[in-house]
This record gives sequence, C-alpha cells and structure tokens, in this order.
Amino acid sequence: MSQNFRFARTNRSPRPVDGNTASIKRAPIRLEYWPDVSVRKRSHSPLTNLEIFVLECAITLGTLTTLHFESITGLPRELLHPIARRLTNEDALARDSSSYRILPERAAAVFERQAVTKLGDTKRSFLFLPGTDDIVALTPQTSRAVGDLERLEEYRLASAPAPPDHCGVARSELLGDRIRQRLVCGLEDDIVDVSDHTGSEDLLFPDGVCPAYLCSAHVRRDGDRSQVTLAFQPAREVRRTATGRRELIQIELPGPTNLGEAWLALADAPSGGSQWRALWRALTSGGNVTTEAPSRLATGRWQFRLDGLTAEALAAAKQNLAVEAAVEVTNAEDAILELAVRFAAGDQHAERLFALDRAIAEAREAGDSPDPLRGLLAQSVPPDPRMPQLTTQDDILARVWSLGHFQLAYALTEPQDLQYD
Repeated sequence: MSQNFRFARTNRSPRPVDGNTASIKRAPIRLEYWPDVSVRKRSHSPLTNLEIFVLECAITLGTLTTLHFESITGLPRELLHPIARRLTNEDALARDSSSYRILPERAAAVFERQAVTKLGDTKRSFLFLPGTDDIVALTPQTSRAVGDLERLEEYRLASAPAPPDHCGVARSELLGDRIRQRLVCGLEDDIVDVSDHTGSEDLLFPDGVCPAYLCSAHVRRDGDRSQVTLAFQPAREVRRTATGRRELIQIELPGPTNLGEAWLALADAPSGGSQWRALWRALTSGGNVTTEAPSRLATGRWQFRLDGLTAEALAAAKQNLAVEAAVEVTNAEDAILELAVRFAAGDQHAERLFALDRAIAEAREAGDSPDPLRGLLAQSVPPDPRMPQLTTQDDILARVWSLGHFQLAYALTEPQDLQYD
C-alpha cells in the first residue's frame, strides 16, 4: 500500500547516526500496558526409567498389552496403567482397554527428548500498541519502565481514539490468539497460551479511547529485523530530577515490530516513485529543475547526483552544493524522521562548482579561514599561462557573497584591502 509523506528542509545540519539506524525526532504513540498477565508455560519433565522402558517396548512391538508387560517385567499387569498415563497424555501412546498402541510421530519425539510436557501458570507483562497492532512481551526491567510511564500522569500527552476493531474486545481473547499464532514480539517459545482463569471480563477500550504519549526513538535495522528504542519525556513541566533535568524513560522493544517497520518506511520514503520528487522540491524550495532519483547511502541517508546545468541552477538558488542537508519526513500518523541528503557531482562541469563549494564549506568550518579558498585558487592556475584560469579570485568572491558569508569575503580580500603602498 502506497503512503504519502511530507518533506520539509530544516536549517540545521543532520545529526550523525550510524548507517543502520534511523532517528525519529518526534512521534505520538498510543499504548496500553498489561502487567502481570497469567499465561500458560510449557516445561519438560524427564521420563522415569519405567516410562522409558514402556515406551521403548511399545515402539518395538507396535502395541503393548498388560499381558506383555507382566510377562516381560514380572510386575503386576495393573501397574502398566499408571506408568503409561503421562505417555498417553502426551499422545505418544493411545490406550485401548488393556493395551497401548504406539502413535509413531509423537512417540519418537518423546523418546528422543526423554521427557514429557508439563503445563503450568506464570506471569508475564505485555505492551499493546493499537496503532500498529503490536503486542510486545516485556522484560522485568522494561515492564518497570512502562509502569512508570503509565503511572506518572505528566508523561501522558492526551487520550486518542482507539482503533474501532479493538474496542470492546476481550483482552484474553486477543492475547491468547496472538500467543497461539506466535505473533507476540519477544515472547519465549515456552509460553503457549493465556491461562484459563485470565479475566475475560477485561475489555479493551470500552470508552473508545486509548492513552497517547509523545516520544523520540531510534530504529536500528538488523538484517530483516528492526530494533526500536523509545524515549519519553514529560509532556508537562512537572517532574524533575535533583539536577533540574526532566527524567527520560527509555523502553527497548525486541524486534521485529510493525512499529519499527513503519518507521523504517519513513527512512525509505525517497525510494517511492513520486516521493523523491517531493523530497527534491523540499530541498530546492519548489524548484522545477529535473534530476534523477536519489540513491540510498545508508538508512535515512540519500544522495542526488547532479549534472552541470542542474548544479548551476541550485547554486543560483544560493545553496552550497557541498553541504549535507537535513530534511524532516512526516507520515500520516505525524511521526517525524530526519533524513540526511547530500548532492554529488555527475560531470566535470558540476565538479568545478562542487570544488568551489567544498572549499567554502571547509573555510566556514575553520572559522572563516580563507586558506582553503586560497588553496583552491592555487590549484586552479593553469600549467600554460596562455590557458584561461577556470576559477578566479572574482569567481570565489562572487560565490562567497552570494551565499551570504560576508566575514569570509572580508577575510579573503583583507590582504588587498590593507595595501596602502
């Protein structure tokens, strides 16, 4: 399904992130905390020596009768029934009056494992994200952080509409279905269902609303998985630490989640057929210069390659071609991710323009030092004096002035301006 994204260029430089991480600047997020839910855990209980013997006899004979058992072991035939009970419950054997028939597939698995399954109840805490339909199993540490988030009212942004499909649904029904389908993120394999006595009267969003919070986040791409770290700050200036800073509550979600994939789609937004044109318009203030689609350098980092005419047009719009730009991209849920976008020269004509803008950028980073520009000027002197110089002092000054770097222009012309002889 195609998405529409909104792009807006910012005045600051992009924040440095590693090549596999996308930075979410701001995102409203709806969440529901389910602490200490009673769930069914599967464990394994070792077989006794007699159980192993009975199972092995049944595998060998196909059907083991009480008479077989008595004649082989010398034990009372009635003893076979309690010995075989756990094997029958495990579907390794099927009882028929006084005999036990082997069920080959299950029997082989039980014999190889030398154990039977045991079910018991335990507690787990979960986080439900109705906006992306994620249910996440929480570690004890993460559960405490989510509990703090829910308990402290100042972190809550507002109450937002809950998805209609989930309003009035029994929590145990939804959670049990997801556990059985193995669709709960981060849940151990030995949790197989909700417990029978989990309260089915706990209905989701009976009033049709869900708590919403404002967060920033990092989403790390790890192969085909996404690792999400959420960071929440109080929505109101209430809670402060001893240092006067607002407390940050961080929550790490085990991947992959639909939320992480939705946010990584923001980082991949320029790959869409019409989206990169919207990105281009944001970069060029609506300029109608045609160009090629950008190439991906890393997660959230893109590059447009420019020919000479396109580079000239952008330079005339008072943009430094060598400076990486920060662009905010927003999705329909108002999550904002920062993209880093750079330009690169596509031919020799464009490369001359880029060389000048790189020297200007280096001069600015050096505190408006004219040395990088003087170095560029020295490199531009042709080996044959009859050849024209491609980049002159006047070219450099005109470009510096057009970009509004007046202090750098003064530093560049200072030796000439102060000659009084």
